[in-house]
Amino acid sequence: DLTPATDNQVVDTVTVDVAGCGDGVTGHIAGGVALDNEAGGGRQIAECHHLTTVDRAADAALAMISELPAINGEWAERLGGAIRLGIGLNTGRAQVGNSGSKRRMKYGPRGHAVNLTSRVEAATKVFGISCLLTASTREKLTHDLPTRRICRARLTGMVDPVDLFELAVGNESNWALRKQKYEAALTFFERGLLAECQQACQQFTTEFGASDGPANWLLARVNDRLASGNTTIDPVFNVETK
Repeated sequence: DLTPATDNQVVDTVTVDVAGCGDGVTGHIAGGVALDNEAGGGRQIAECHHLTTVDRAADAALAMISELPAINGEWAERLGGAIRLGIGLNTGRAQVGNSGSKRRMKYGPRGHAVNLTSRVEAATKVFGISCLLTASTREKLTHDLPTRRICRARLTGMVDPVDLFELAVGNESNWALRKQKYEAALTFFERGLLAECQQACQQFTTEFGASDGPANWLLARVNDRLASGNTTIDPVFNVETK
């Protein structure tokens, strides 16, 4: 149990440690333009249309993910659990300005691109990964980063579906093989080959273990479909978030 004084010290120190992630974002974004709007414990980054800014946003996300194990190594036990980071990256136009009043300023971004970014960030919890980016961001990256296609999704409150990609640190020796086998299993599902998708997901778990969030998610979806006897396939997944 923590006394009030100790509790305040923990909060202050964790704030300083986590703020280091924010400093990393600032360092990567410097020289470009980014709109940073935190909500629900996640971080949403909506970039403008300069290619270098998109690269910087992705690099900033990877820097934050890389710093998290050290923070958890120091604080997970005292906090009773690991700190989780969810990052959503999306590229589009946004309105930026004061949505408050003269008496109380509320300066920030608004619009569809920002709302979509928020849904993408929330979807990281569904897939159990740290960072998701939309196709509009991925296609503007100018340097090679470890990404894999997760699915085509219809997100909560959004009319049009979007293609979602995981952005990973990618320092695992088997990353390329995991990417290839997951995307192959996803393609089976999208083509209506449910038994093949199920087998591919099971083989993935046998080979790489049961800790891969997207593979577990896809296996659960195909198992549900096979159990229901519904063989009608919609290649767009409904991804519900709060």
